Amino acid sequence: MRRKLIGLMVLMLLTGSAMQITGFSGEKDDTEEYSNDSFMVPENDKDLQEQPPPPGDLRDDAPSFNVTYESIHSSVNRSTFTVSGNIEELIQQIDEDLVSGYIQDLVDFGPRVTGTTACEDAAEYIYNQFENMGLSVRYHYWNNNGLEGINVEATLEGQDPTSDWIFIVCGHYDSVSGSPGADDNAAGTAAVLAAAKVMSQYSFNHTVRFVTFSGEEQGLIGSNYYVQEAYNNGDNIIAALNADMIGYAETDEDKNSIKIYSNSESEWIMTFTEDVSQTYDELISLSIIDMGSSSNSDHYRFWQYGYDAIMYHEYHFNPYYHSSQDTVDKIDMNYDMRVSRLIMATLAELAQPLINKPFPPEKPSGTRVGAPTSTFTFLTTTVDPNGDQVYYKWSWGGGEDTWIGPYPSGETVEVNHTWNSPGDRLVRVKAKDDKGYESDWSKPLLVHVTWPPNPPEKPSGPENGWIEKTYSFSTQTIDPDGYVVYYQWSWDDGSYSEWIGDYPSGETIVINHTWNETGVYKVQVKAKDIYGLNSSWSESLTIQITEKPAPHQPYGPSSIDAGVEAVFCTEMKTSDADELYCWWDWGDSSNSGWLGPYETNEQLCASHVWNKAGDYKIKVKIKDNEGVESNWSKPLQVHVKGPKLEITLTSGLGVKATIKNTGDKDAADVTWSIQVEGGILDNINLSANDVITTLAAGDEIRVETKKHVIGVGQIKIKVTATAPYTDPAIKNTDGLIIGFIVILR
Repeated sequence: MRRKLIGLMVLMLLTGSAMQITGFSGEKDDTEEYSNDSFMVPENDKDLQEQPPPPGDLRDDAPSFNVTYESIHSSVNRSTFTVSGNIEELIQQIDEDLVSGYIQDLVDFGPRVTGTTACEDAAEYIYNQFENMGLSVRYHYWNNNGLEGINVEATLEGQDPTSDWIFIVCGHYDSVSGSPGADDNAAGTAAVLAAAKVMSQYSFNHTVRFVTFSGEEQGLIGSNYYVQEAYNNGDNIIAALNADMIGYAETDEDKNSIKIYSNSESEWIMTFTEDVSQTYDELISLSIIDMGSSSNSDHYRFWQYGYDAIMYHEYHFNPYYHSSQDTVDKIDMNYDMRVSRLIMATLAELAQPLINKPFPPEKPSGTRVGAPTSTFTFLTTTVDPNGDQVYYKWSWGGGEDTWIGPYPSGETVEVNHTWNSPGDRLVRVKAKDDKGYESDWSKPLLVHVTWPPNPPEKPSGPENGWIEKTYSFSTQTIDPDGYVVYYQWSWDDGSYSEWIGDYPSGETIVINHTWNETGVYKVQVKAKDIYGLNSSWSESLTIQITEKPAPHQPYGPSSIDAGVEAVFCTEMKTSDADELYCWWDWGDSSNSGWLGPYETNEQLCASHVWNKAGDYKIKVKIKDNEGVESNWSKPLQVHVKGPKLEITLTSGLGVKATIKNTGDKDAADVTWSIQVEGGILDNINLSANDVITTLAAGDEIRVETKKHVIGVGQIKIKVTATAPYTDPAIKNTDGLIIGFIVILR
């Protein structure tokens, strides 16, 4: 740096630029003469509250001027300057840590008296800070009668090729002898550095310069040479914002107020900074105090050359200024931060930020309808004009938002979301780049999170039933969204139906079920929609399942004659409106088959004829038209009257048999026969048979072969007797014949 300084000094000597400036050539419209007497020196405490302090090391040979300039005010339409209201992200980047770090770094150099090593080191520090921000930086060297100083300038070029407007933020970084210069003026220099730190990351229509001066404490010398050069170069400086002593605040009034000094031509800047303060009040929270004019800081040099400028100054004067007690601990960092925010925000709005925010994302596409707790998937994309990476903010409706990212510009982004409650949602998405610029919202996508079907109506069906009988139940429900529905039934016997459907909303549905065990069961049903969203269970229907009923014990004659038709009846009490069929078991290995149909509760009758005497048990069962059979009834004992034949044999001459009717009815047309086989027989006398016309009940009759049967040896004898309405009587036996005598074994 020293080599740069020496080289520039040689150049200045060669060009004669190190002379005291007394005037400028050219057309003169106005002439004003300025001298050191122009500085306003406070004489009492009241003056201290109205005027900032004058330079602390004012030199007798500080430049005085007889300046002539052409006013440029008429070329600027100040109505073009409006507050955009969209730089919150920039303002928020200035925080207490940022400004306090710069202040502490500058104070650490010690007193930064112009021309000393400490001041040069501070200039180099500022230069490096600007350079690290990516700005175009230069040293601006000056020499005033042997006093050498350095201004540091960083430039952020504007992007509007038609604009030559320049906006400046400035502050002096030098201090008086013996003073750390925390408030005067590391605080103001920190505001310049903070503005450069933030704004260097963005683009603006108009050019911005960040300038720090030396030589201020010697009489605004550094700013004089800087503005003189700018004027000679024809720089179109529209506004300069000077920060000098902006960190001291003790009372609440101090903390919430900032003084602005301006001349009549520069009042528009003060008005503009007031608009900025109000627009971003939540981030700045400062009241603007109009203090009129002052010539005690570097803004004054801009006025001298016809440029508009204002100065920001703390509300109540720092009593420690120009002393060894002007230290960092006297600085209210929050106050300094908010003033720095105001200065940067004013500068940024004047320079017209090019908020190259991402384009609004495409309208989300994806799942339009679904159930609560299900996963909805959405897609969108957008392009950032600068090619920056993009973050997406998804608005799910109801104040629920989600930031995701970053993603490459132009890449399609997929995101999932779940809602826990039904309803309609407007899903929107916006984007921001890595500088924090946010796009507008996309067009909304209407998403419907379905309502569950209403609980189905209480099932309709029987309240009493039998085991193993199938019963029908019906219900219906409404789906609020009009979707088709599915039903599941609970039978309370440990079984559930499968999901059945789909059915139109509001349609009555019917289902069947059979219970195999007795008990009291609660039948319920629930519904679900096509997205699987379940209703609650319906009100239950109670059904009592009992054993199958049996018909009443048959009634009819308990004693009848064989061969006579008899009628028997039964009854079946049932609440079912079914038709009934009956099946009679007559106890003689015959049955009626299914007879019917009969109306429920109708007397059920059938007739039967028994062709053989005996005792019989008759019973009956029924079935309904679904084929469900009852249990058998209690049996009825029926006695069928008729003859009963018995045969006995006796030994003697020939074969003799007695046929007896042991029944309770006479036997008619009793046919009998005797057959003898074996021995040496007289075949003529081998067998005998005949018919007995009537054999009264209880009577008997003897039948025999011829008495002169002759034979020898073993014989087999078979005697049979048959009659209507009785079983045949059969007697088989072995015997021995000896001559005419038959001996039974």
